[in-house]
Amino acid sequence: MRIRKITIWLMVMVLMGFCLGLPKAQATVVYNDGRIHTVNWWIYDMVEVRNSPMNQPTTLNVVPGGMIIYLYVYNSSQVNISGGFIDHFLWARDNSQVNMSSGYINYYLYGCDNSHVNMSGGSISGDLGAYGISDVSLSGGSINGYLEAYESSQMTIYGRGFNYPYGTLTESGYLTGTLASGDLIHNSFRIYGDGRIVLVPEPATLLLLGLGAAMVKAKSVKRKTHNSM
Repeated sequence: MRIRKITIWLMVMVLMGFCLGLPKAQATVVYNDGRIHTVNWWIYDMVEVRNSPMNQPTTLNVVPGGMIIYLYVYNSSQVNISGGFIDHFLWARDNSQVNMSSGYINYYLYGCDNSHVNMSGGSISGDLGAYGISDVSLSGGSINGYLEAYESSQMTIYGRGFNYPYGTLTESGYLTGTLASGDLIHNSFRIYGDGRIVLVPEPATLLLLGLGAAMVKAKSVKRKTHNSM
């Protein structure tokens, strides 16, 4: 009788965990062999990407079909996201690099320490943030949360038609405009400490600005020449 009660209790607990989505114990998958790996399947675990014991950087490519719960990048290793799904968050630490051109991150993407993050596409349901002395570049994609620059970090945003002039933003606010990729941006941004958010013209806009300045200079020279005759 007692064994039957214990069995029923265990079955109830299993069903509750399945139906209510109770937290499951997470294992850790570590890539640290200095090689290139491609993930196009589901890894229902935490994943770490690190240098090899000989300090050779490891590269992890997340492509369509790939799914990772938590993703951490350390040392000088690199993660390239061109598809797939990060179910929680991605942290880039140390001197690591993250390049995101497509795919989806369900919570947030943070660059920390001295890391480098380049986002040219894809979607983040939460925040894109820069911490420490990290460098984050944004030229495309969609962010549904905040843009954040903390401590001595810098976030550089490439585009046109911003509601702020090009250059360094000095206080928190709300940014609208068009990114270099053509994606629209409409996000609140937060700046703390010595963090910086810098607005930079996309290459095409920069070229037009350069041509405009050259034309103005040419007209000025022509006017001076005419007046001296």
